[in-house]
Amino acid sequence: MNISEFKKGLEGCVPDIADLAKLGLLPDDVDQFRRSFFILEREERLNDLGLPGQLGELFERYDPSNVEIGMLRFGLEPQKKNSNWVIGKVEADLLVVDMVSGEVGVEGFTAVPKHMLWRCAKNGESLLAALLPAACFLGRCLHDEELAGDEHRRKSCVEACVIEAGGELYRPFYQMLIGF
Repeated sequence: MNISEFKKGLEGCVPDIADLAKLGLLPDDVDQFRRSFFILEREERLNDLGLPGQLGELFERYDPSNVEIGMLRFGLEPQKKNSNWVIGKVEADLLVVDMVSGEVGVEGFTAVPKHMLWRCAKNGESLLAALLPAACFLGRCLHDEELAGDEHRRKSCVEACVIEAGGELYRPFYQMLIGF
């Protein structure tokens, strides 16, 4: 998935203001939650980051740090750490891209160095494609109790994510992210 498709897809998942207001959220909370579905264009492009593919383009052209999908949050810009690019966090753990293979995973923050907690996607493009159904599902769950409690639809969402991510190796991450 390319950046334009991901950006447009996320924007299509933004919950309606009225649906969020029905939950009793304060206007500032509604705005903050809705902002988590928007990728902002950078005022000044970051050049020569070295992060390849669509994730490199994402960070060069945009500030994805507002994007929050469940417990996953992108960083302001990628950082090199050992043989990985750190592109965000999953709770306190690091969302990383392996510099050699391009695979995306979650490395434990306090665990043994390079301890991979979850494998997330075969590459950056697959990660973006896999995160989109998760973002839409989780965004709707906030204001749709029936959907939130529907085990079949949770399972369907996980299946869609796993297919986009690149296969069964990545299932545990999406089960955790979706809460299945």
